[in-house]
Amino acid sequence: MVIGIAQSFCVVLACFFACCSTQDPCVDYKLISDPYRSTGYQWKQGTKAICDHDLAAGYYRFNSSAGNMMPTSKPKPNHCGTHYPVWMEGSHPDKRSFPMKANYVCYDYHGHQVCPFRIFVYYCRAEDFYVYNLQPISRGCPMAYCAGISYHCFL
Repeated sequence: MVIGIAQSFCVVLACFFACCSTQDPCVDYKLISDPYRSTGYQWKQGTKAICDHDLAAGYYRFNSSAGNMMPTSKPKPNHCGTHYPVWMEGSHPDKRSFPMKANYVCYDYHGHQVCPFRIFVYYCRAEDFYVYNLQPISRGCPMAYCAGISYHCFL
């Protein structure tokens, strides 16, 4: 019962911010086009791992040759161009109904799944893409958001 009330409160709060905010996430977003964030890319010894510790909070759209959606299942360690990949628990918003959803983001830290906060995911119908309201990852480096599942031959 408490969980249902908390989830309802989150949905109402999300609607308030979505409806009353002057910022349109489908227009006012930053682009991340790094194909190394893909779950198909394994970090290699001697290369700098991606870190989202200093990422500015805000709306982000992933758009790379590796894909444009955050994974909804746990990537392997040392993938997505980092040591500790961050994925989204849950599903993306339904394209046919409500275009916004709140999901937890998670990472595996030495065998323990940690899901520290929720992000809002928006489906932008006009151009058929998702926008994520990302926050800096305060746990430290090297930890980064994953996007895409394709594997490319990175040189």
